[in-house]
Amino acid sequence: MTRLYIAGGLVAAILALIGYNRWDAARDARAELEAAGNAARLKHIEDAKKDAGEVKDLPDADLCSELGRVLSVGCPF
Repeated sequence: MTRLYIAGGLVAAILALIGYNRWDAARDARAELEAAGNAARLKHIEDAKKDAGEVKDLPDADLCSELGRVLSVGCPF
């Protein structure tokens, strides 16, 4: 009878170890995806700030043509 308890405990321990390893691997994969998303988001923010800085100092005529290029519409004035 004690051998049965020992075998059952061993099987439970092995299953717990396998479950923990799978959970840890899934957590690592989620962290990698989140890090990649954060890096892409940061690059987008930096690019938007750079573009805003370029457009900020343009005269009206150049601003109008730049908006027309980006928005694919004609100049309203």
